[in-house]
Amino acid sequence: MKILIIGAGQLGYHTAEKLAREQNDVTIIEKDESRSRYLLEHLDVQVVTGSGSSPDVLKYAGVEDADFLVAVTDSDEVNMVACLIAAAQAKTPRKIARIRNSQLLNHSRVFGHDFLNVDYSINPDEEVVAEIERLLEIPGSTDIANFCRSKVSVVGFRIPEESPIIGPTLSELWTKGTTKNKLLLAAIERDQKTIVPDGSLSLRSGDIAFVVHPSSRLEEIYPVLGLQPTPVKLVMISGATRIGVDLAERLQKDPSLTVKLIDPDRAKCTVLAERLDRTLVLCADPHNEDVLKEENIDCCDAFIACGAEDDTNVLISLLAKGLGARRVITMVNQVRYVSLVQAVGEHVALCPKLIAVSQIVQFIRRGKVVSLATFGDDEAEAMEVVALEGSKLIDTPLNQLKLPRGVIVGAIMSHEQMVIPNGETVINAGDRIVFFVQTAVRSKLEKLLVGTERL
Repeated sequence: MKILIIGAGQLGYHTAEKLAREQNDVTIIEKDESRSRYLLEHLDVQVVTGSGSSPDVLKYAGVEDADFLVAVTDSDEVNMVACLIAAAQAKTPRKIARIRNSQLLNHSRVFGHDFLNVDYSINPDEEVVAEIERLLEIPGSTDIANFCRSKVSVVGFRIPEESPIIGPTLSELWTKGTTKNKLLLAAIERDQKTIVPDGSLSLRSGDIAFVVHPSSRLEEIYPVLGLQPTPVKLVMISGATRIGVDLAERLQKDPSLTVKLIDPDRAKCTVLAERLDRTLVLCADPHNEDVLKEENIDCCDAFIACGAEDDTNVLISLLAKGLGARRVITMVNQVRYVSLVQAVGEHVALCPKLIAVSQIVQFIRRGKVVSLATFGDDEAEAMEVVALEGSKLIDTPLNQLKLPRGVIVGAIMSHEQMVIPNGETVINAGDRIVFFVQTAVRSKLEKLLVGTERL
């Protein structure tokens, strides 16, 4: 496919990098000349230097021949104008726009076919807030993704030192009565690497194990892994950023939660104290150890660092964990920080841009991939596909499919029932399959997906 990307910030760069690796014809429009040179040196893409809202630049970049236009600059207005001009210049490309202003998104008619004709709009801030909410709903989780109409969950859990599943190989665990039919590990994150395991691998303390399980029965997993879930009652948010404020607004709707928001900006806190009627807004420096102790950081079930600066978020998270916060979630804008933060103690690192990249790629692949989630530093992903008549997946036992090394069938949803697969399992037409695949071998898996498409 020919894909035109406007804006080469973190989101545009990583979207282009992922799509180019998948052998797409990618062109980036970037107005900054030095950034354009950097792109040419580091990515296998074409680069056009200029404004993405210029009709001449869009035409020169090949908008008339593009299958998709992805407008992800830091300016909502530029993204909207680019989509508007693309709609006027070419009827072929489908349009994706990054829109951070939630007030604009509330006016859905603006993005409809009668106006901007945007096929998919994405707000990375809203995506990360939703991700934090999902993590808080599942105590102890580091990652969460739902598949098969939310009936199957893939959840990351950090393995504790006293876990009963440390030591034996995965094959040995499967034969044990205590774990059989209760534990399916689709991937393991260890030493900042994501591994799609085979039966010979053994778990270690500190590993993040990605478990596939029916969404309605996740509580079965805790005793198997040796985890003791603690319900979330007190949440402390550091940083009155857009994400921090939106998160407080959502969480305060739950009467069982006590929510505190800390920020040193007095003007912001004065406004927010009136806006957030069930959130305790504290005007204080979250770096201050005494302040955190006074606010009972040692009783905090979840501390969430949502400040504007990555370095500040990391330092505050380390302080909060050291003072007794049971769970720490750190927001980072630099993709390279994700694995580094999670490697330091029991932290969860979220990057809005990585979440947005997954959403954009899923939309572009739609028709072949129903759902998509990325794990680690984009080293592995889970994808849901539907098998139809003619697919190479159906009517053959899994142990005869010759799946590439680095690919595992995580779950099969057949007739609304989740099946934990084994080598004898046969996929039928209409089944939904959740694959875990290392990014490096994804193209090999796609050759087996011929004849599959979205229902």
